[in-house]
Amino acid sequence: MRFHVILMLSWFWLEVNGDTCPAVYLRYAKQHTFCLPPKSSCTILRNTVTQSDKEVILREHNLLRSKIATGKETAYSMPKASNMLQMVWDDELAAVAQKHANQCTIKHDCKGCRRVKNFGVGQNLFQRKSPTEPSQSTWAEAVTDWYSEINIFRRNR
Repeated sequence: MRFHVILMLSWFWLEVNGDTCPAVYLRYAKQHTFCLPPKSSCTILRNTVTQSDKEVILREHNLLRSKIATGKETAYSMPKASNMLQMVWDDELAAVAQKHANQCTIKHDCKGCRRVKNFGVGQNLFQRKSPTEPSQSTWAEAVTDWYSEINIFRRNR
């Protein structure tokens, strides 16, 4: 039986073409994730995110973010968020994330390796093995899995 592995990086996937590395990324890291070619030992079954996928990802993230922002997350003594904005899709972040997923590794890259110009970037990883093609339910599962990390949140970091 053949298993398909989905590697997701919170919030961001987009197909990117081209073999050159933009200078802006080389300023952040010599081995910036955006500049890495796909790992040769990795079989990439799909490296695009549909508009429908994006909507699921954003909806699920924003529902959970709203829960925290409004103080409705009562577990783990979560503080109410003071300035949690609605998340929107960012094509540049999606491109960097897809390049990371194309490495077929479930390890974080360096902070400079995922850096972009407009804002700081965190990183969440998700892996799921399945005998079927990825589906929208997989995206919702990934977001829920990432949210379960709420139990490691610490104030005053």
